[in-house]
Amino acid sequence: MASKQNPNNPTYFPFNKLKDLLHSEKIVCVLGYGLSEGYAPHYYDIQHGAWSSVEKALLLKPFSNQQHFEMVLNWFNWRRAGTKTKESIMAFNEISLLRTCFNISVGTQNVDGLHRINNLDNIYELYGCVLDTRSIRNENLDLQDVEKQSDEMQKYADKRLDDSQTDQRQLPDVDMFGWNSKANARADFLKVAIEAELIIKIGSDDFLSPFSEMNINNKKPSLKITSDCIEFILDSHLYKLPLVKIEEHLNDAVEGIKIPVKTIADVIKYLYTIYR
Repeated sequence: MASKQNPNNPTYFPFNKLKDLLHSEKIVCVLGYGLSEGYAPHYYDIQHGAWSSVEKALLLKPFSNQQHFEMVLNWFNWRRAGTKTKESIMAFNEISLLRTCFNISVGTQNVDGLHRINNLDNIYELYGCVLDTRSIRNENLDLQDVEKQSDEMQKYADKRLDDSQTDQRQLPDVDMFGWNSKANARADFLKVAIEAELIIKIGSDDFLSPFSEMNINNKKPSLKITSDCIEFILDSHLYKLPLVKIEEHLNDAVEGIKIPVKTIADVIKYLYTIYR
């Protein structure tokens, strides 16, 4: 039904192999901002953006400067205000059902909390979640890289907001400024991902965890779900199945009313409808 993306060897989409892999004992699903886009319009680019590193925290010091603390908190509040928490996102519903049907461990690169709001709980939050807070009282920066432990950084790390202020000072519980590292959660999920027989990607970023920490030579089978198609990588070959073909395959297999396939949620639903 679909051609392998290899002009020298066109063939059918390997439906049976995908079915076998979906029934594997170990599968991981990685969620990313592509799933939240439109519902959380302001991207929390804390992983590699303006506030991601210890060096940048030297310029903006929310742990020792009250004005900077308020700037950071207001930045998060602005993003929270733009997040559409009252709208149900069907894709999260379908991911929950997919996890129920198959043995899938789910991790999210997002910190926006939309997975929780849409009842997708008990997953790996690889960079934390803005719906939780953490007190900065008596906190020290988590200096993960020994080379970054300069005299200047050590001097800064010892400076806290004074005790009369810190009792009330909390920031979102996310990994930022080299502080509040979620390295343990990422390490736990990385172990699961390395052992997995199939990786499912939904709106995820290959430059973030767990992919940023995996061996680039690891040719593990993967299934990427987009709003246009599914992309299935198997034995170093890429197979694509566009929405129109997904819809045909679904409706050939399901008797009765025709089922449209127009969104990411529809594609996810197709997986557990056809392959469970």
